[in-house]
Amino acid sequence: RPMTMQSSMGLSNMRPWTSVGGSDAVSVATMSMSGNTFDPLNATSSHINSVVREKSPREIAGEQELQINKHIDETVLLKSNSKKIEALDKAKEAGKKEQLLRKYKKAHSLPRDNDLALTFATWFNLARAYEANDMMDEAIESYNFLANQRKHPLSRRLRINMGNLYYAKLDYSSAIRQYKIALDQTEKDERSVAHKIRR
Repeated sequence: RPMTMQSSMGLSNMRPWTSVGGSDAVSVATMSMSGNTFDPLNATSSHINSVVREKSPREIAGEQELQINKHIDETVLLKSNSKKIEALDKAKEAGKKEQLLRKYKKAHSLPRDNDLALTFATWFNLARAYEANDMMDEAIESYNFLANQRKHPLSRRLRINMGNLYYAKLDYSSAIRQYKIALDQTEKDERSVAHKIRR
C-alpha cells in the first residue's frame, strides 16, 4: 500500500500543523482560567504600581478647601432658585467638611493661615441658609459660633444680623445688646455705619 507523506517521514504520531492546542497554549489558557495573568515582562508587578505617588496632606487639604467652596457656591445658587431646603443641605455639608478640615490640618501640622476666612465663609453661609428657611434659632447659633472666633473684620456684621433676628423674634433686650456690641466694634471713622445702628 502506498505510504502517505507523514508515514514515510515518520510523522504519523505528530500533531497536525494546524493545531493550536499545543502545550504552551494550554498553559496560557490554564493561567487565564485560574486568575493568573500571562505577564512575561512582569509589567503588573507591585513595583510598577508603587511608582504612583500618593497625595501629600497639603494636597488633600487643598482639595477639601475646593470642595467646601464649591458647596458654598452651590448653596447660593440653590437659594437663588428658591430651593431653600436643598440649599440648607449643601450649607450643612460644607460646615461638616470645614470642621473635619480644621481637625485634619491640626493633626498634620499644616499651615492654617486661611482658616479664619474659610470658617467665616462656611458658617456665614450656613447661617444665611437657616435664615432662608425661617430657622432663626439655628441661624443665631451659627452667627454666635463665628462671633466667638478670633476677631474678624466683619464681626460687627454678625452682631447686626443677630440683633435683627432677635428683633424678629420680639426679643428686644437681646437685640439691643447685639446692636450695642456691634456699635462698640465700629471704628470711629465709620460714622455712617454707627448712625444706622443707632437708628
